Amino acid sequence: MLRNYFLTALRNFKNNKTYSLLNIFGLGIGLASCLFVITIIRFEYSFDNWHTKKDKIYRVVRHFHGDNGVTNFTGSLPYPTGDELVRSVPDLEKVVQLHGPTDEKIALKDALGTLQVFREEQVLYTDENFFDVLDFQILNGASGDILKEPYKMFISEKIAKKYYGELNPIGQVITMNGSDQIEIVGIVEDCPKNTNLPYEMIVSMPTLRKRMPDVFLRNWGMMWAYSNYVQVPENADISQIEQKIRETIVAHQKEEDRGKIDFKLQPLEEIHNDERYGDFNNYVTPSLIIWAFVLLGSLLLGTACLNFINLSTAQAIRRAKEIGIRKTLGSQKLQLISQFLTETLVIVSAAMIIGLTLGQVMISKFNEFLKDIHYDLSYDSTVLVFGLGLVLLVTLLAGFYPSMVLSGYKPVDALSNKINIKKGSGNFSLRRILVITQFAFTNLMLITTIIIASQMNYIKSKDLGFSQKNVVLINLPSDEPATQKAFLNRFKSESYVLDATRSYGAPMSASNWNNSFYEDGGEYQDGNNSNMKFGDDNYLEMYQIPLIHGRMYNTEIATDTSGEAVVNRKFISRLGWTEDEALGKKIHYGRRKLHIVGIMDDFHTSSLQGNLEPVTLAYDASIFNEVDLLLANTPNTEIIAGIESIFRSFYPEDLFELTILKDQIQDWYMMESLLHQIIQSVAIITILLSSMGLYGLVSFMATKNSKTIGIRKVFGASIPNILGIFVKEYVFLLLFAFLIAAPAAWWLCSLWLDEFTYRINVSATYFISGFTLSVLIALATVGYKSYLAATSNPIKSLRYE
Repeated sequence: MLRNYFLTALRNFKNNKTYSLLNIFGLGIGLASCLFVITIIRFEYSFDNWHTKKDKIYRVVRHFHGDNGVTNFTGSLPYPTGDELVRSVPDLEKVVQLHGPTDEKIALKDALGTLQVFREEQVLYTDENFFDVLDFQILNGASGDILKEPYKMFISEKIAKKYYGELNPIGQVITMNGSDQIEIVGIVEDCPKNTNLPYEMIVSMPTLRKRMPDVFLRNWGMMWAYSNYVQVPENADISQIEQKIRETIVAHQKEEDRGKIDFKLQPLEEIHNDERYGDFNNYVTPSLIIWAFVLLGSLLLGTACLNFINLSTAQAIRRAKEIGIRKTLGSQKLQLISQFLTETLVIVSAAMIIGLTLGQVMISKFNEFLKDIHYDLSYDSTVLVFGLGLVLLVTLLAGFYPSMVLSGYKPVDALSNKINIKKGSGNFSLRRILVITQFAFTNLMLITTIIIASQMNYIKSKDLGFSQKNVVLINLPSDEPATQKAFLNRFKSESYVLDATRSYGAPMSASNWNNSFYEDGGEYQDGNNSNMKFGDDNYLEMYQIPLIHGRMYNTEIATDTSGEAVVNRKFISRLGWTEDEALGKKIHYGRRKLHIVGIMDDFHTSSLQGNLEPVTLAYDASIFNEVDLLLANTPNTEIIAGIESIFRSFYPEDLFELTILKDQIQDWYMMESLLHQIIQSVAIITILLSSMGLYGLVSFMATKNSKTIGIRKVFGASIPNILGIFVKEYVFLLLFAFLIAAPAAWWLCSLWLDEFTYRINVSATYFISGFTLSVLIALATVGYKSYLAATSNPIKSLRYE
């Protein structure tokens, strides 16, 4: 019997190629989307869940409750924390001290003896407990205990092969940051992508202690990239341990801050998806994003199933005689249902083959797009088993209703061509609901895509308060001011350079140095923090930031503890000063005391999601780390080669690093760009699926109304009159779908736009554009089939009347 079911299914596929292909490709797209989503979700929830001691491992996190009612969450801790926990909290079995991952400049001689200089972005400093607590494997070399010693490091297998080939790298010496000579003592496995502690090089923590000893001994105010992971005993009382940690660390904080600071233990498996901490080690995926993926995948698969139902029921009348004959010959309703479910299973299985292929293409493109986030998606056995279950589920969801409709025909009506839609094809209002649902989702995605694209265009075109066009940033290897100045002056003689400056970061960059401040003779007030920018006396002019009051600072009198400064409008408004009152004020920034001599206009130092903030611009040649160039034209290969040539004349064996400022600024919006790409892709898929569903609806209407159309044509109806039959039906459905989608789109986009301080206004234009686009797509889809129905020969539809 099963063999007969499959043969009949294949025969039906052959006789109805168009419908079958539409079903297969529609379901294939839906299944591919669903597989893609489940692969992402599985990857996201696999972060660090493979450690054998995962239930006993926690990260120590810090909560700071500000006077303004805002709580700051961070996984970064003061550097003396780890040593103090080891001394004062015996309940902890192990404490793992970590710094980074951070980027370091590396110099080494490769297998051919050639000097290689590069910047490694995943250098992790840690101690001897790292390999005991966490399941990262040493493949060759010394044990993890060697991390007690300074100037020792492990490198990944990938780094070993890349630079040393077949040569054994153990015993080789690497130069880090131009001075530290560090010995390679072992090779570790390549770091899994699904961890919040990525590494390519693992350096002993005593190496960092040698570099900045005072920070580890007594600096309880500095929190950069230092964190602690702890291993607790089995069935430990976590709240009791948290209390001991709190008492231990808070005792070292400023007295006025002690009541504001709290410390918690964050379970290892929660680190990756807890967006409150904005993990400095790796990207954090909010749970909301995960659920958004689940929703999008479900909606796409649901749309594909709705298509199948529409297309299957559109064929119902065509198969009426077949069903009548089968029932006359004794087929029971259950047998017919089994037959039609088998046909659905064949189609869904074929669709799954397409879905697996398309899903892999989606994964490859996604991995390629997210190379900076280090995604590594692929199918595994769990995903494939899920795919098998998905085939059975979709077979039931998509096949049950059409099989009930088809098996419900009465033999007499079926054999005499008296099947009408109310009796033979179920409730047409359900089909309307299905199509409305599809196009509501289509309208939702179209409107959302248009609004997100408009916000992204606004971000790209928004005046940030400084010039970013044709600006490039060159990393300075040397901190010798005289060499830096000579290097800078060399560029000023080049025709392709309009202006140049030395700095510690562009106005909007990752080099955001925030410092608390207070007026000379006063005391710190909560919230008085300034973004510190450092540049030479040409900084404002090159970046075209207006100096609106006072003068530029004198670089000749500046030291690392004193000097003059220019502040922005936001700074003086925070303190309630006028521009005249601000000039001459002396401000303390930690150990640095600066005299305000000028007021500059406000500019953005971070993404448009945040507010303008107080900024202080000062001069300190000892920390300048880049030369910024304003070019006459867009940077191209020839210009960059010329810049590198000048760089090599000053630093022949150093690392040349050039960044285009505009690209660097766009990196702030990487997740927003990803969201835009995803929504855009989902919109395209939705349009495709909905168009298929609409094609099924029009086919259904053409079949249902064939006699009506024939009679109208006999009595002289024109083609436009007949097309009106179809237009009246689907325009109503599209309008109803839009009325459902518009409020949902407004609510969702408003939620997203609320994340931005600077944003577009959601006007009716976006909604009208989305609706117009959906109508045009529907017209294009329905035009061909409705035209065929309008121009068909009426004799064919009336031959039995």
